[in-house]
Amino acid sequence: MSDNIAPLMVFDLDGTLVDSARDLIPVLNIILERQNLQPVLMEDARSVIGHGAKAMISRAYELNGQEVNLQLLDQLFENFLIEYENCCAENTIFFDGAFDLMDRLQNEGWQFAICTNKLELLAKKVVDGLGQRHRFKCICGPDTFDVKKPDPQHILKTIELAGGHKDKAIMIGDSAPDAIAANAAGVPVLLADFGYSNIEVETLDNNGIFSHFNEVYNLVKKINFKS
Repeated sequence: MSDNIAPLMVFDLDGTLVDSARDLIPVLNIILERQNLQPVLMEDARSVIGHGAKAMISRAYELNGQEVNLQLLDQLFENFLIEYENCCAENTIFFDGAFDLMDRLQNEGWQFAICTNKLELLAKKVVDGLGQRHRFKCICGPDTFDVKKPDPQHILKTIELAGGHKDKAIMIGDSAPDAIAANAAGVPVLLADFGYSNIEVETLDNNGIFSHFNEVYNLVKKINFKS
């Protein structure tokens, strides 16, 4: 491994870096209303978000005590994408402290990337809409490499595209797909406990848990990266 490769912080997007439920749930409820189903409450966001839009729609059906067939799911997914693309950065915000963390680490030579199960186009549109695209070497969705978390290749290919190396990288996530993929990739993972995980993050293998981004810097400094 070359010593001149910069350390890389790879972020999950929804529920880790940005609070996107503010836009995802209202759009989801538009789709559900058209199907005469009950809306998902914002406090139930954790139980539906995190595995991509199709999984979110399926989980919303489950909350309504129903199962959606694959043909209808494909149609609803397409409808969701059309609606969401028009408002994906309308109410979404970065979680408090994220910019301060990146600014501090950037001053120490760190670079940043995003590895998300949100489609690449939508992920980029969110980050663009919030005016922060310049912070990231790359933004990779499940369609970028035709693979998605919890497959470790999603993280490893993101690191490669960003010009990093897995021995000098760390994953920042909020749910099982992030933790499972990072562990399988041999990359340390820090988990936010405020995200959209439908299980307690304490039950997942991790290198640290944080409740605010102002805690992440010290957690990073405790990690011994491979040389």
